[in-house]
Amino acid sequence: MAEPLAKLVGIPDEVVAQMRQAPFRPALVIAGGASARFMPASAEALAAPLPDGRPLTLEGQSYDIDPTVLGPVLREFLVLEDTFAHPHQTTN
Repeated sequence: MAEPLAKLVGIPDEVVAQMRQAPFRPALVIAGGASARFMPASAEALAAPLPDGRPLTLEGQSYDIDPTVLGPVLREFLVLEDTFAHPHQTTN
């Protein structure tokens, strides 16, 4: 049987227990709209099981997202979380 990821990266059991009790924060899962076609769907699939997963497709961006495009989106998500659209599409 494979060893749990927490053990492989050295996270102590008591820390894992605390993490399991911590409240979930929104998680932003980003894909570039100009990346491979499966990437936006993958972002949706990764965000779906999270308690507050938010998929985001940055249209016109590849996997190498332009920081001038990503920066404002991250600021909106981190600072203005209450107004961040769910799900969010942005273009460039």
